[in-house]
Amino acid sequence: MNYTSDHYGTVDGIPVSRHRVSTDSFSFSCIDYGCTITEIAVPDQLGNIENVVLALDSLEEYVCHDYYLGCVVGRVAGRIENGQFTLDGQTVHLPLNDGPNHLHGDHFHKVVWNPSIEQTDDGVTIRFERSFPHGHHGYPGNIDVSVEYMINPHAVAIRYEAKTDAPTVMNMTNHTYFNLSGTSMPISDHTLQLMSDSFYELDETLIPRRVKSVMTSRAFDFREAKRIEDGLNDTDAQLDLAGGFDHPFCLPQTERPQIELRHASGRRLSVHTTEPCVVFYSGNMLPNGLRRTGLCLETQQAPNLLDPRSVLRPGETYVSETTWTFAP
Repeated sequence: MNYTSDHYGTVDGIPVSRHRVSTDSFSFSCIDYGCTITEIAVPDQLGNIENVVLALDSLEEYVCHDYYLGCVVGRVAGRIENGQFTLDGQTVHLPLNDGPNHLHGDHFHKVVWNPSIEQTDDGVTIRFERSFPHGHHGYPGNIDVSVEYMINPHAVAIRYEAKTDAPTVMNMTNHTYFNLSGTSMPISDHTLQLMSDSFYELDETLIPRRVKSVMTSRAFDFREAKRIEDGLNDTDAQLDLAGGFDHPFCLPQTERPQIELRHASGRRLSVHTTEPCVVFYSGNMLPNGLRRTGLCLETQQAPNLLDPRSVLRPGETYVSETTWTFAP
């Protein structure tokens, strides 16, 4: 695989590079700012190669936008109710940036990360590292974090690691928006299959409240592959509440991919993760012209810090892995 890098711009005087890995039929690119993925170009069944992730045209747009296109999210993905949680008997207060709640906290996506590159016969690994201080956006503990993109001609594997010097919370994800058509067509014509028997119901502020069986709601049953449009057209009140899908689905731990996304172009994305949940987000809050032109599959722990594994303590290492495999 061929690796190149070039200068993409500067943020607060800090240079930002773009990293590109490619073959004749596949290319991947990302930037140091937010570990943001800007391109995954794969062929369709006719051999046409197109970018299947939503991307912006310049670094300035990534700095200004608030839609998390392609970036890493942390320390904690998703919403935290009332912007607070209790850890070892102490209440931690976080900024409210989503109505009454805290969303996608600690702004991992709004800083420049430090890259390193490893090339092997099997592919290329782009590793980003960054330290965040105690109290950064309200979170306790000094933490050291790394994000690895391990790229081969058919897949992108993501590995997150973090260590802390004091008890804190960690629940990272990637917020790439996929559209396998390679165009700005709505994602409603994609077919989705989730190996999930249950999902989290949301309250009026989109906080996940309780786990429900997918058998109680036709819209949320993706155990058999079905068109996303069929789900979006359902009359379930949960869809009206969120403007579409923005729900965590529970996943089994298995060696098989737990998620599969398909398009009539012949492109297919299979997702395998070590995480117990995926938030299927149908791009409901993207601005006019982009709304529902991309969907996110945010692999993570249970939302709203409901999973005890979200607590990270000194001497422990937070590890999360997700692999995206593409096929025409």
